Amino acid sequence: MEALKRDSLFADALREDFKHQLEDYFILSFYKTLPFKKLGLIVDKKSATLGLSGQRETQVARDADHSEVCKFASADGEYELVAGNLKRLAEGARKARLERDRMATLKSSSAEPVPQKPGPFCIKSQVALAYAYWLRKNHPESSVFWVHAGSDERFHEAFGRICQECKIPGSEDPTSDKLVLVRDWLKRGAACGKWLMVIDNADDVDMFFDPAQPTRQADTSVDQANTDPGLAQYVPECSHGAILVTTRNKQAGVKLAMGRGLIEIPMMDEEETKGLVLKRLATQNLNADGLSELVEQLERLPLALVQASAFMLEQTIGLEEYLELLRPEDSMVELLSTPFEDFGRHSEIPKAVTATWMVSFNQIRQSDTHAVEILSLVTFLDRQSIPKGLFEREERGALDLTRAFGTLKAFSLVTATQDGKMFDMHRLVQLVMRKWLTLRGETEKWAGDALAMIFDAYPSGVFENWKECATHMPHALAVLGHTPTMTTMSLLRASLSQNIAQYLLTKGEFEGAERWSLQASSIRKGDLGPEHPDTLTSEASLASAYWSQGRWSEAEETRLQVMDARKRLLGPEHADTLTSMKDVATTYWKQGRLTEAEELLLEVTQMRKRVLGPDHIDTLESMSYLGATYRDQGRWREAEETELQVVEMTKRNLGQEHPETLLAVANLAATYWSQGRFKEAEGLLLQVMDLTKRQLGPEHPDTLTSLADLAATYSAQERWAEAEEIELEVMEARTRLLGPEHPHTLTSMANLAATYKEMKWWTEAEKLLLPVVESTRRQMGPEHLDTLRIMASLAATFRSQGRRADAEELLRRGTETRRRVLGPEHADTVASMAELAAVLEETRRNNEAAEVIKELEDVKTVEDTMAVGDIKAIEATKTTKDTKTVEETGTVEDTQRAEATNADKQITTVEHRGKASPLSRTRLAAQLHLRGLRAKLLPGGRKR
Repeated sequence: MEALKRDSLFADALREDFKHQLEDYFILSFYKTLPFKKLGLIVDKKSATLGLSGQRETQVARDADHSEVCKFASADGEYELVAGNLKRLAEGARKARLERDRMATLKSSSAEPVPQKPGPFCIKSQVALAYAYWLRKNHPESSVFWVHAGSDERFHEAFGRICQECKIPGSEDPTSDKLVLVRDWLKRGAACGKWLMVIDNADDVDMFFDPAQPTRQADTSVDQANTDPGLAQYVPECSHGAILVTTRNKQAGVKLAMGRGLIEIPMMDEEETKGLVLKRLATQNLNADGLSELVEQLERLPLALVQASAFMLEQTIGLEEYLELLRPEDSMVELLSTPFEDFGRHSEIPKAVTATWMVSFNQIRQSDTHAVEILSLVTFLDRQSIPKGLFEREERGALDLTRAFGTLKAFSLVTATQDGKMFDMHRLVQLVMRKWLTLRGETEKWAGDALAMIFDAYPSGVFENWKECATHMPHALAVLGHTPTMTTMSLLRASLSQNIAQYLLTKGEFEGAERWSLQASSIRKGDLGPEHPDTLTSEASLASAYWSQGRWSEAEETRLQVMDARKRLLGPEHADTLTSMKDVATTYWKQGRLTEAEELLLEVTQMRKRVLGPDHIDTLESMSYLGATYRDQGRWREAEETELQVVEMTKRNLGQEHPETLLAVANLAATYWSQGRFKEAEGLLLQVMDLTKRQLGPEHPDTLTSLADLAATYSAQERWAEAEEIELEVMEARTRLLGPEHPHTLTSMANLAATYKEMKWWTEAEKLLLPVVESTRRQMGPEHLDTLRIMASLAATFRSQGRRADAEELLRRGTETRRRVLGPEHADTVASMAELAAVLEETRRNNEAAEVIKELEDVKTVEDTMAVGDIKAIEATKTTKDTKTVEETGTVEDTQRAEATNADKQITTVEHRGKASPLSRTRLAAQLHLRGLRAKLLPGGRKR
């Protein structure tokens, strides 16, 4: 009974624990409103009810006195009121039981209760309280003393009450030091016996220790106490007593435990947190998905879940409505700032999640300024995988940084990875910290500092920096998202946006590169003007994004503007001017304007050799594009010579595995392929593909181009199954990553269609080619090299299907355009004429065929038009494995189709003392078909 006296040592704890026990119950309370005779109102409303919040308690007033409160003369209105409430209480209990059974599947069937644990839903103070009751029950001779340590005042108050309750000698003297009296009395032990002291919420390490004192000493004499201002000196130590400390600050716990092991209460698992909410909202019909979302949104924090449950009960709203309120970040912070009543939570402890954390922030701010600076910066970054190295500064040593992170980890505000190089921040902590900075008027300062910090850490997007760019990318995106209206930091935002654009461009994420280039350009135009060098850099980056997406006209327009401005402002030989000239030339090249591209590339290459040197990477870049232009012009010897130089110098300067080296090797392979040197091309492409996949990733545009090149090489060797498998993979990846109408995607579709044609899947080939022809003509124009090549491929498909009239129409159109655009001696023109002659002969129009063949005999030698160097003579052997005789098929039409197939499969080259004689119609058609008609989109598909 001593414990039940008013203001006894255990009174508060008992009352709070009793409320805690009611968490599983709904209470129906009745109270009387009439006085009883002369005694008056014997039990008033406050005494008759518990005062629980929300729906946990229903309070019913009765117009009766003390003797009549439980009696009814008839089934009148008051009877119905009471009976109705009792029925609702019983129905609620029944529904709660059904709901608990329904949700039982959420809990592990193998979980068994642990007797010494107070339950899965307890927090640190409740764990300590449960242990105190266990001790009193099993060791009644022991005393338990509860000390609230949330503030200096509460600590003094608790020791004062111990003096009063235990009647410690000297406590009646108002001038006595109650802290010293309690400590010494407990240490002596003669009067108090065995004891446990619970020091609850000891979060402020500076309240217990002088910052100059690293640890608490075991010898806590009075003399020492007089020189140490911390409260730790008053914590008694002896063999017959024990101390149990609860704290959110691990540093405080380590110091108070004097190096002994700590007991960390682990975070609740998903099932425990769901159970906590189910207990609080037992009368609600909770949706399992909604419950999972609530737990995920509040990240399994017991206090946040209890607060959410209290809000739903008090506002009489359901889970779905609460989730709608919770989803916006601003609303989440506001909801978590709402005070609530919680059983077992002391009245002076903050009653909202945000307030609890803000207390911690203020404590850190007073004790460790570096820690709060880090916390303020991290608020504007992505909350996961934050590099610790971001905060390393010359003016602060490694020890200072270690201490700062130790403070943040001690308060469980951040968690470090195993190697300690990265750390994460709790999402709710980040939101509340942002609110704290807003209340202090410091948001713009710290957001700006975070932006500057990330800009300093984020390098340019070249290959060597990819790993570092990837590490900082989430934080760059986050900090830019938090500083959109900061005009004072606009140029820094533009610079960081530009770096992001460059990284995305080199990684092949072209739409993202366009978006960030546009943002950088827009800011710089407004702040610096349209012709400032930085603005022109952003415009050039934007043009490269257009170029990479196949938007040649937009790229040309922007690049011409940048080139003209740079020539005027920087001079014709400035490095940036030369880069712009190269950019314009490559746009011409992509548009099929090969003569213009060649002229400009020659000029750029010569100036770069003179200004930068022959081995400079920019010089090699322009040489590489010049070689690709020669290749598309059919000047394969010049292409090979140029590309061999580029390969040799890039290997020497950059190494064999650098992306620029791999690009140079792939371009050389493309030239070998164009010459019919398929085995050599295959060997180079296999090396490139393996290295590119490892360096850039399996879905980088350059990796996909390497795969496409390899597939084309397999096709040229009639390895159709291998080619088809790769071409399908490339087409699907490009469609997903680049879009269905990107030029590279259309190229993949055309290549796959060509393979289907060779496999005699003519219907499938036609289905692929028809939309490709239309899209290519629309995007690039009817005279573009790619448009003409895809039309030729469609014509070959029609011819294979016996649709010679359709094939002839396309071939005549294509031949005329090629004569005009490429010239009569270009390999593609010769190939188109040869294919047309073959169609005319198959339709028995021999005179017309002879005219076309006569034109072919007047063109330059085979060496000049389609062969390179020493092409060894290979005697043609007629392939008959895929043909059928007239006797086998019974039709002339099938015989003609078989002859066309044979012509497509024959590869004949001749050498005649440096001068090659004209080829027959069939041999010429076969050789040029493989070089000019079948998926000849291979060269030139790459970008730098």
